[in-house]
Amino acid sequence: MKRLLIFRHAKSDWGAADESDHERALTPGGGDAAEAMGRFLSLAGQSPESVICSSATRAKLTLRHASEAGGWESRVDFEPRLYLAEAHTVFDLLHEFAGDAKSLMLVGHEPTSSEMVRLLCGCALPGAGAMVRFPTATMARVDLAIDSWKDAAPGCGQLRWLVPPKLLTKGSFEFLG
Repeated sequence: MKRLLIFRHAKSDWGAADESDHERALTPGGGDAAEAMGRFLSLAGQSPESVICSSATRAKLTLRHASEAGGWESRVDFEPRLYLAEAHTVFDLLHEFAGDAKSLMLVGHEPTSSEMVRLLCGCALPGAGAMVRFPTATMARVDLAIDSWKDAAPGCGQLRWLVPPKLLTKGSFEFLG
C-alpha cells in the first residue's frame, strides 16, 4: 500500500504583470492557506516522506510555507514536467520515482490535481463520474493498492480525504489558522 498526497499550489498573484506564468508568486492569503495545510498534515501525522514539486514558483512557495509551518521535512525533487502536466506525464513521474517511500506528495496545478484523483479512483473514462473540485491549496490523500510506484495506474486508488484550506480556518479548526 502506498499513500499519495496531491497538493494544489496556493493562490497566486495575477497582479504582477512583469512575471511569466511560471514565475508567479503567492498572494499573502495563499501563503497563509499553505501554512494551514502544512499544520493540518503534521497534526494528522501524515507528513510525506518524499515530494515531487512542480518547478513553478507558486508550487515551490506553497511547499515551503506548508513544510515550514508543519515542521516536516521530506526529500524534495523539483520537476519541470509537473508544470502544466497531463495525467500521462504524472503517471510517468510516479513510475520513474526511485524512492521506496510509502508516502509521496505531488505539488502541482489544475486541472492535473483533480484529474489524477479522478483517474486514480476509477473514473478513467471521460465523463465517468463527477468532476473533482480542487480549489487552490487543497490537498487530497489517495491510498494506492500497489507495492511499487511503478505499478501506479488508473483505478488503483481510493480517496481517503480531500481538504480545502477554508475548512481549516473556520469553525472548530481555527487553531490551525
